[in-house]
Amino acid sequence: MKLAVRIFLLVAASPVFANYTGKIKLKDNTEPQDVTIQKLDRWGNLYAVYKGQDRIFRDRSYIWIDIPKPELLKTADALLKAGKYKLAADAYQDAGRLVGKYGWELYCLHGKAFAEYKQGNNVAALKLLEPVMKFEMNNPKREQPQLDSCLKLLIEIVKEDNGKMALEAAGLLQKSSLAPNALAGFKLAADINIENSEYVRARENLIQAIVMFKKSTPGRKAALEQMISIL
Repeated sequence: MKLAVRIFLLVAASPVFANYTGKIKLKDNTEPQDVTIQKLDRWGNLYAVYKGQDRIFRDRSYIWIDIPKPELLKTADALLKAGKYKLAADAYQDAGRLVGKYGWELYCLHGKAFAEYKQGNNVAALKLLEPVMKFEMNNPKREQPQLDSCLKLLIEIVKEDNGKMALEAAGLLQKSSLAPNALAGFKLAADINIENSEYVRARENLIQAIVMFKKSTPGRKAALEQMISIL
């Protein structure tokens, strides 16, 4: 069954050569442009249909490529949801190779890492996630939520054994442009500091979560309640 699923994914995705309709952000153009992707070679050169003509975009001519969520990722998600973690890990790995460069690199990485984590393979999951600590976004609208998910999972994996790394990841999460995720970074840092009996630092984390975000921000009420409980 494993082999059958992998073959299905690879064929369905022959994707590097199938036509994906998406966007490309060119370095000399302010707004993203519509493009139909034909293939992306190993040097990063994009073969595509652009404004009705076949074009080759050299790797240094564009900032990012983005496509809507492809079917093979939906298949991987379904395997994960069904608890078929080994198959899901393989599916996300295949997807990363086939469509990761089209805006889904971190999504595939998170999916595989989470599948490994659910199997108890924490070392393998952490090895996948550690590089995200230095990840530089090119397309924040697509990549920010994916990066935040990776940081949250990394924190979950290491918070008991490596508080320093967990706090560093929480610090990165605090810089998210998505308010609920940034607030979660302060809340998670507070949780870690409380576990280490660092109550002064925990209060500082929670004060920032309370002061910096609107009352309607998800997680703010919980931060306030936690702040009161440790006063």
